[in-house]
This record gives sequence, C-alpha cells and structure tokens, in this order.
Amino acid sequence: MADAIKINKFLTDMYQYGEFSKARNEAFPAGVPASASYSTPTHVLPSLLVEIEAIAIIGSGS
Repeated sequence: MADAIKINKFLTDMYQYGEFSKARNEAFPAGVPASASYSTPTHVLPSLLVEIEAIAIIGSGS
C-alpha cells in the first residue's frame, strides 16, 4: 500500500463515504495518496458497494 500514488474510488452510495474514509485512513496510516471519489449507480457485480482503482510505483513507498 505504501507504493500507491493515486486511488480512484467508485461508490454506489455516497452516504457511506464516511465509513469508507475511515477504512481508507486505516489502510494508509502514513498518509492517503492523491485520490478522487465518484458516485456510480452500480458495478459489474451488483452486490459490490465500492470499487477501488489504484496506481502505484513499485518501490516508491519504501
């Protein structure tokens, strides 16, 4: 996770953003990378509530 430089988040329910934000902050204790959040009506698997796309540079967080 330390190598992530940007994350895009696609949420089906923006009212859940606060809970997602807590989980994201736990996943990135050293600091959250650049990120953007998008509201989407559904995902490829309709049961999913969030989809995350990450861009990383291997070795950049070491």
